[in-house]
Amino acid sequence: MKRFRFTPENIPQILTVCNSKIISRLLIAIVFMFFIGFSACKDEVVPPEPPKSFSLENTSWQLVGFFNAESDSHITSPWEAFVWEYSYYVFDKWSFTLDFDSDTTLSGLTASNVIAGTYKIDNSSIIFDVYNSTAVQPKSQSREFLQVRDFYIRTLEKTDSFSYTEKELKLFYYDNNGIKNYLLYKRKGIIVPLPSFSSNSQENLFLKTSWKCKGLYDITTGEPINYPPPLNEISDMFNDSLYNFHYRLNFYNDTNIVGRTGFPFSGKYQVDFSKFALKFDCRVYGYDAADQDCGGLYIYFMRKVISFSLTANELKLFCNDNETYLLFERREYEDI
Repeated sequence: MKRFRFTPENIPQILTVCNSKIISRLLIAIVFMFFIGFSACKDEVVPPEPPKSFSLENTSWQLVGFFNAESDSHITSPWEAFVWEYSYYVFDKWSFTLDFDSDTTLSGLTASNVIAGTYKIDNSSIIFDVYNSTAVQPKSQSREFLQVRDFYIRTLEKTDSFSYTEKELKLFYYDNNGIKNYLLYKRKGIIVPLPSFSSNSQENLFLKTSWKCKGLYDITTGEPINYPPPLNEISDMFNDSLYNFHYRLNFYNDTNIVGRTGFPFSGKYQVDFSKFALKFDCRVYGYDAADQDCGGLYIYFMRKVISFSLTANELKLFCNDNETYLLFERREYEDI
């Protein structure tokens, strides 16, 4: 075999041979990697996206009407029609609302009553248990209003499934004839979750103070909310001197409140003055307390308070609907 001798003259020849071998090896490697990648892509199974979980927590809805599930047509049988007509007779924000206050609890208005209860979701199924209903207006409410309230609650409790988008909610149920219908709701908005905190150690400016509620006010305009009949009686009661001891709120000590609607109520409160955060847990004594006055509505909004503003003679309690606040006037402290 002829021996190859390295000399300056054959350097170009050596480089040509080396380059060709390197290029050949690179080409082989590229082809090999291509086939491996192609095989891997061919065998790869892309997992399906997990189903999106349903969460109604902290959402607020308003009833649009009753509809047939097969035809999507509006139901006009007597009770459904009466609920639908009444929901437009009383202006929007007070008629047949449904608030999902947490992942298990709900509240709402039927325009003549406050409702409260629980719900349970499993995939697309939903079960309601409405365990409380109190009037938001005096006993002058007609029998029809009470019957409509009861019909609405019974329908909610028949619900077995649901679907919803960002703007609408459908609650499906079967009527007494076995026909599948649904309650259609439009989205009112997001409700702010109730604060979770421990009362701070700062001086409690609420301690041993007494307040008289002047009514419910609009956050945007600062004006009292003008109720349509028959709810306009609520405003009269808030301001009538005959009801001087109604709608009172006393901060009894660092954790407890007492007050009156038409009947006494009591409860607990937590406050953080550094964040202006406040929340109440209050109950009226006696199931029929609110039937005498507007106590149901008063307590309903007290439970939704999340923050406050305070001056020497005025207290505003802001609710978690971002729309309303309760306005209070300072009174001399006296036991209720």
